[in-house]
Amino acid sequence: MRIACLGWGSLIWDPRELPIRRQWFDDGPFGQVEFARQSTDGRITLILCEGAEFVRLLWAQMDAPDLNVAREALRDREGLTAKDWAASIGSWRPNDPEPGLISGLSAWVLAHGIDAVIWTSLGPRLGNENRVPTEEEVVAYLKSLRGSRRDNAERYVRFTPAQVDTKYRRRIEADLGWTFRQTTSFTSKGSYLERDDLKRNMTDSEVKRRGFRQNFRILCQIWSDQYPPQQPKDHTVLEKLLLSPLLVARALSLSNLGVPFFLTERAWSNFRDFYLLGWLTAISILLFAGGPRPWWMVSIVGYRVVDIVSGQLCIVLIDSQAPNWRLASVRRSVLSALLNFYEIVAAYAVIYLSVGNIIETSPRKMPLSGSIQAFYYSLVTMATLGYGEFIPGNDLSRVIVIIQLFTEVLFVLAIVPAVVANLTSQLGGREYRDLDTRQ
Repeated sequence: MRIACLGWGSLIWDPRELPIRRQWFDDGPFGQVEFARQSTDGRITLILCEGAEFVRLLWAQMDAPDLNVAREALRDREGLTAKDWAASIGSWRPNDPEPGLISGLSAWVLAHGIDAVIWTSLGPRLGNENRVPTEEEVVAYLKSLRGSRRDNAERYVRFTPAQVDTKYRRRIEADLGWTFRQTTSFTSKGSYLERDDLKRNMTDSEVKRRGFRQNFRILCQIWSDQYPPQQPKDHTVLEKLLLSPLLVARALSLSNLGVPFFLTERAWSNFRDFYLLGWLTAISILLFAGGPRPWWMVSIVGYRVVDIVSGQLCIVLIDSQAPNWRLASVRRSVLSALLNFYEIVAAYAVIYLSVGNIIETSPRKMPLSGSIQAFYYSLVTMATLGYGEFIPGNDLSRVIVIIQLFTEVLFVLAIVPAVVANLTSQLGGREYRDLDTRQ
């Protein structure tokens, strides 16, 4: 059974888990579409709207065995949870009455050999009113947006295919300058390139950053229950209190010094790689270079441990809340996690040599005598093996061991399983949104 899904907005560039056969075609039927629905994340989205101009819609073939399965898949993509969701997913089969907002559907279906058609059929809305807003109201509302909500609204307008040329869109382009942005290209067969090509064509301003301002923006969104912007969630007071210091720590990370200087996604990725390798080299030198290790070394390596753990926990607990999330490169993420693990082990070894008092369990009670012994003791502690050759010799050393064990619990039990789970998902063929775990 050949089932076509009609699209005109974000479904084209962000299908998420919608089971389509990889291509969107630009020769769909004509439909009355307009920017007439305010979404929960602040965007004004396109809907089928009575009285709107007819524009050429796009379509893709669903990878679904029957019409009910296809409608449920589109329901899940649109995030519809109400019991009456069926009214929000339109469908049509030959011999059904022609839908009033889609012109010549029966002829189009016959020409393309389609057995059934589905589409999103949400109603108009502005604020708390279920009505079609005027041009002036839409433009005034979009002008009033700030921060990430404005960014989302602008991205939606710009990414909408150029053929969806509506009256409101022309007004938005004239008043706000949100002109079409080429995020995809048509192939010779009239199909959209796949989403990896879309991602590469995104302009620099759309590349997601985790800089100082962005982290504090996320913090404000969490406290106002507006995060993630695409699908806001209610966060408990306990969640807000626990997530706030993580975001503050990531906002103050030295890694964010690269944000003002690197404007492209590739340069930003390279900077994060050099940042990780630079810290790995610095901690290794502090550990194995020998000589005295003053107190300030403890401050340096202690900062790096906090930097690693807070950044990774932000990814697992905060960034992963965004819909359709995935790791940008699972293989690189696993490698980064391994390097972070080495950094933490080496950092605590430096701390034990600097201010700790770790002694042998033998009658001689000799302290740690070198870098290898310190790294060995830190690794054994991190792995909770407990061979027993060395023990903390005073309360300060015991406190350091306790802190390292807490670090181990946070890193090994929370972060590594997340990486493994996403590796399993990717091997299974699922797709998730880009996000990198390099810290």
